[in-house]
Amino acid sequence: MSALTGNDWNADRGDTVAEMASTGGFENISIAEKVAAIRDTLIVLSMQLVFRLTMFLRHLNY
Repeated sequence: MSALTGNDWNADRGDTVAEMASTGGFENISIAEKVAAIRDTLIVLSMQLVFRLTMFLRHLNY
């Protein structure tokens, strides 16, 4: 917590965790939200793959 701003980014985390535990957690997420999460994960993984492939080819001086 910053003494100057009074900003504590982790202040209300306990309420969120307690709410998720009482509502069943992630089981009530809609199909569209699950598909969006999978889509975003695949985008990040593909970007990482392209970056690493580029670095490997650069290492081989292509």
